[in-house]
Amino acid sequence: MKSKVAIFSTRSSSVEHCVRGLFRELDWEAKVPRGASVVVKPNLSWPGRDKAPFSNTSAEVLDAVLKVLRERTDRIIVGESDGTRFSVDECFEASGYADVVKRYGARWVNFSRARTEPVGVAALRGFELPTELLHCDVFVTLPKLKTHGLTYFTGALKNQWGCIPRHDRILLHKQLDELIVELNALLKPSVCLMDGVLCMEGRGPVNGRSVKLDLLLGSSDPVALDATAMRTVGLDPGRCRHATLAAERGQGSFHEKDIELAGETVRTVRVEPAKSEWTVRLMNYLTRYRFFTNRILLNNRLFAVGKKAVSVLRRFGAA
Repeated sequence: MKSKVAIFSTRSSSVEHCVRGLFRELDWEAKVPRGASVVVKPNLSWPGRDKAPFSNTSAEVLDAVLKVLRERTDRIIVGESDGTRFSVDECFEASGYADVVKRYGARWVNFSRARTEPVGVAALRGFELPTELLHCDVFVTLPKLKTHGLTYFTGALKNQWGCIPRHDRILLHKQLDELIVELNALLKPSVCLMDGVLCMEGRGPVNGRSVKLDLLLGSSDPVALDATAMRTVGLDPGRCRHATLAAERGQGSFHEKDIELAGETVRTVRVEPAKSEWTVRLMNYLTRYRFFTNRILLNNRLFAVGKKAVSVLRRFGAA
């Protein structure tokens, strides 16, 4: 059977109307039993109000999702992990989540401060996952549509990377694509809804530019959702290694012929991909060494010096 991906435009309809349309197309009531325990995982990757609107899943999208879910259950957790240099609670505040979570009686959980337990994924090497996430009835992932300097694209599959609660998960970057696939095999999101209203292009996932697309996309198949989202914004899905790897492992549909589109017909738009920079690739390579990661990358003062040096190199086109 073909995987279904639904697309709606918020240009002529409200976000809530579009979210309800997506849930309806995904037959969500069959996936969310009454009284089920649900974990909703947004993408919260920037702690400041300057970039939060196009870095983080919007509060308006979260509001609409919780409003629909609340019709089936009152056992809802909204959770995310700390970033490398910030507490995710700062992102929670910057994106205005507090009123939304309170309005629907949901519970906010900082995964980095929650109870965790080991999982049977050898590549995680002792990195545990949140207990409530592992034992929930339904997992809903709410990614932001963005380009990415290392993985080309960050969407439904990549959003599960933030389920690893340790702030130093960058130590696992040498197996980033493989681990994204492993995490999705383990967590199996039931509903994937992508915030493509205000997105990020260029040097994503946090240093790019905002681009307004006014799109919401959804699927129960994160591979099909990511592949379709990339095609919709003029990106080549074949360049996203974790998406192709997940497809090879049988986790979802990748090719257009295997995907059924529903909802609205939208025109293809083009976003600027992130440039492949040797400075970013070098830093990613060095993260496999614990000394570099702990003593330099996670040292805010030394990192700031390195960041300034890279900015100078970029200015002269040498990065």
